[in-house]
Amino acid sequence: MKSKPTYPALEAWLREQKSAKLDAVSVAKLNDSITGYHHTDESRSEILATSGIADDGSILDAVSLNTLDTGRASTPSKSSVNRMGRQSGNPV
Repeated sequence: MKSKPTYPALEAWLREQKSAKLDAVSVAKLNDSITGYHHTDESRSEILATSGIADDGSILDAVSLNTLDTGRASTPSKSSVNRMGRQSGNPV
């Protein structure tokens, strides 16, 4: 993908995929895995430090940290590339 699709466009694309599992149980399982994921301590500390937030243990989940990470400057940090094998905020 060269650009980020709109939410409805992404949803339509997902429905077109033959291997897509969009039943309620599969969607709930995926959502749980996303909301329950935590970055490494090193990644969390770097994201928080770069965002000017003290690492007091109050922000642990990857969803919140990724929101902070994608709001940073366009130059990717070492950990934002290494965590997922790609720069945070860019589509696969």
